[in-house]
Amino acid sequence: MPTDPPDAPQPDQPDQPDVPLRAALFLRGDAERHLARLDAVDADAVVVDLEDAVDPAGKDAARALVAEHLRPRPRGRALWVRVNAATGPVVDLDLDAGLWPCTSGVALPKLQDPAELVLLDAALARWEAARGVPVGTTGVLGMVETAAGVLALPAVLAARPARPLRLAFGPADYAAERGLAVEAALPALEHARAALVLHSVAAGLPAPLDGPWMRVGDDAGLAADSRRSAGHGFGGRLAIHPGQVPVVRAAYGGGEDLERARAVVAAWAARPAGTGSVRVGDEFVDAPVHAAAAALLAATGEADRTGERP
Repeated sequence: MPTDPPDAPQPDQPDQPDVPLRAALFLRGDAERHLARLDAVDADAVVVDLEDAVDPAGKDAARALVAEHLRPRPRGRALWVRVNAATGPVVDLDLDAGLWPCTSGVALPKLQDPAELVLLDAALARWEAARGVPVGTTGVLGMVETAAGVLALPAVLAARPARPLRLAFGPADYAAERGLAVEAALPALEHARAALVLHSVAAGLPAPLDGPWMRVGDDAGLAADSRRSAGHGFGGRLAIHPGQVPVVRAAYGGGEDLERARAVVAAWAARPAGTGSVRVGDEFVDAPVHAAAAALLAATGEADRTGERP
């Protein structure tokens, strides 16, 4: 049974700021210089990685380092910890290191079995109770990274526990199953991407996050792939370098997309009473088009201040 050291602080759990989640940056859990810069990271969320980014021989040292940095932190920016598995003793070791009142959620890699979410939910509940975190409030970022994971989505989502859940895609592992690098496997990724969005929408989940673009410095490739991803309905993506964050933000509901959404919402609010459509430039706008524009503004943190008429 988890226990918390008697001198461990138990800070309050204030609500997190309403920040749109477009760019989530991975930080290595074994890198002191990365963890020391948590407050300086310009990203909408941070994922502290105890899985792929940490050599197996360094897992215990990484857990100690993560606990040292996260334990005293107040709640603020969305912060997830990627654990190694949902089963066995490893999950308790990872949650002992990473689940503190500042922790928004746990990223679960290679999700492909409904039992994994059930087991993780039980482990999270134990640690939430031990750490003074309201039980059921720690979210899960379910990372779908294999063909089996894509095919299992209906069963996984049907069995999901009553705690916040969001899906994320892992293109590197998905491509590796085919013996391909991500860039070579782009056509093969499209079905999986569409499936994650389809099942997220059907289950009433937030828009999923796409996985990282592995070629650091290839901003043109990242931007083009992110636009394709946003076209599927992803809300943002994971990044592996701070330089990728502004490119990602711009691709998912930024710049011209926001300007268009503002124009659509304003024109819809100003249309004559009893009118079911309005023209905005060369675009025909009816209720579904307006709803999509309003949803984009809401997802990026802009309230619709123009009002709505039936």
